[in-house]
Amino acid sequence: MVVRSQASVFAEGVVNTYLSSAQEALKEQYRNFAAQSVAPVAASLESHAKDLKEVLQEIAQKGYLGINVPREYGGQSLGLLPLVLFVEAVSCFEPGLGLTLSNHAAVIELLKRFGTGSQKSRYLPALARGEGFGTLAFSEENAGVDFSAVASRIEKSGNKITCTGKKTLVVSGDFATLVVVLARLGDKDGDLGLYLSEVQDSKACRVQARRAISGLSSAHINDMEFEDFPIEEGGQLIGASAGQMALYALDVAKTVLAGAAVGLSEAAIASAVDHARKRTQFGVNIGQFQGIQWKLADMEVAATGAKLQTYRAAWSHEGDLSNFARHAAMCKLVATNAARFISSESASVLATCALDSNHPLTRFLRDARALEICLGTAEFQKMLLVSELAI
Repeated sequence: MVVRSQASVFAEGVVNTYLSSAQEALKEQYRNFAAQSVAPVAASLESHAKDLKEVLQEIAQKGYLGINVPREYGGQSLGLLPLVLFVEAVSCFEPGLGLTLSNHAAVIELLKRFGTGSQKSRYLPALARGEGFGTLAFSEENAGVDFSAVASRIEKSGNKITCTGKKTLVVSGDFATLVVVLARLGDKDGDLGLYLSEVQDSKACRVQARRAISGLSSAHINDMEFEDFPIEEGGQLIGASAGQMALYALDVAKTVLAGAAVGLSEAAIASAVDHARKRTQFGVNIGQFQGIQWKLADMEVAATGAKLQTYRAAWSHEGDLSNFARHAAMCKLVATNAARFISSESASVLATCALDSNHPLTRFLRDARALEICLGTAEFQKMLLVSELAI
């Protein structure tokens, strides 16, 4: 038996919390794209003066909608971590894009893991090219993360399969072309299933007007009502229980959304540091005051911890899938909590300057709170973690 010294084990880099040089290069590439293409239109996206689909098409043209799509289906085969890095970059300017991309990514990952060969061939190339957009339709008025309360139903009659029910808070509901619907077969006691639904130009699916939400306002949030909506035969996702697949989709989406929280935190810190260097009070820059310095130090600690936890969760999707759910819950909890803390502390540093409604930090304050709520509150993430601990 060969016994290796501790020094040799550590020298191998068994534990590495840093991005590789290739990943750092990707991150820089994404930052440049975001600075050139997202930053100039961020405020317009927030006010809906700029069409969100135009920005998504530009993202698609660069191949970034297909970051996690396998190469054989027209994507880049880069996995979840590079996608998180991309969302982090664009969310430095517009975190609402993170919510849109998180749902799109979740549909892609559901297809990759649970889709049939024909489903993958049919949908993944279009999702990678931006010819279609994916989203999740899980929530209902009385059913959020409580899947047992889902009332939408699937009816089968011969070869005809239809869906009837109302879904709330569907991201990109007014332009998504592929919606994954959580519904139960038959009556209220029927088995739950996940069904792929193509909704474009369908009279059997009524999409309500875009909701006005406080935070992440560039995202389109709609309610949808299905009435005898046709589901193609073979449109069901299989391979695990519907509950397990739905939770997996949420794990993917909230890991990507944690990347948006990391990007928001970076931008908020940068704004605070810049202000601390320039703002003068009592004859010196306010960055010379210990009270301001400690705020900035606390923000940096929170941001770094959130970033490491988010990267770990994204890495575990490919490298440690059995622990992915646990890491996804932790990164959503840590990153969004950090974003709220950092945006609030940044506002304290900027003081009255943060009251300007045109300042990006004003948007970030709203966005940070919305990030905490979307895709499962902090309390829900703690429930999941307690379940993982088997208490």
